[in-house]
Amino acid sequence: MITIPVYVVNLERKPLLKKGFKDHNKFFSDIRFTKAFDSTKEKLPPHKQSKDGRFGCYMSHINIWKKIINGKDDWVIVAEDDAAFNPKLEKDLPKIIELMNKNKSNIGILNWRKARAGLYEVDIPLAGVSNEIKLEPVNDVFFGTHSYLINKKGAKDSIELHKPKEKVPIDLAMGILSKTKQLPAHFILSPYEYARIWPTNQISTTEEKSIGEKIKKNNKSLYIGIILIILLLIFITFIVTKKNKK
Repeated sequence: MITIPVYVVNLERKPLLKKGFKDHNKFFSDIRFTKAFDSTKEKLPPHKQSKDGRFGCYMSHINIWKKIINGKDDWVIVAEDDAAFNPKLEKDLPKIIELMNKNKSNIGILNWRKARAGLYEVDIPLAGVSNEIKLEPVNDVFFGTHSYLINKKGAKDSIELHKPKEKVPIDLAMGILSKTKQLPAHFILSPYEYARIWPTNQISTTEEKSIGEKIKKNNKSLYIGIILIILLLIFITFIVTKKNKK
């Protein structure tokens, strides 16, 4: 079991994602679901009237960083609720933290490639990557807030360097700050991916919307069917009544 805390960003209106995270990550012993900032419900500052979720993502991660600073654990994992972690992380995590401390890195990106759907039923070594776990300095923007390892200093620096009023999405901002060496961060390279987005046969945020639309469509079809049956019964009753009069 992985015993360090895992802070998970989750919207209260997305309980299926909360359940799904637990189902996909049973080897975490300390999962701490954190209420996400809901841009569709919370009051936004004057300069942020857009409800596209980017500002909400900013605030959600900043709130977690504050919890990390005030907590007792030096290293934690932060993830969004559609993350599925590789069980191999359990064995490799001590080595990863050792490398992070040795390189004085405060943030480690766990999904260093573009996150993609899929399970870990078969682990195929990635081309061009050695069997040894390595750290590579960030030299480009990254999909960073999906799943990352962070310590207290990383959380403190992130809060001080980030400006929520900026229009830049938080993962893009983290990439820019890392690339310019203001925020020491590394990609964690190994033969295997440590984190991915849930497989496509599970309930994701996008799929929840799709399922909702299908339910509405099915309900509409049901209502139309009922109406047609009623009309058919009325027609049959009319014919029978007409014949009886004759």
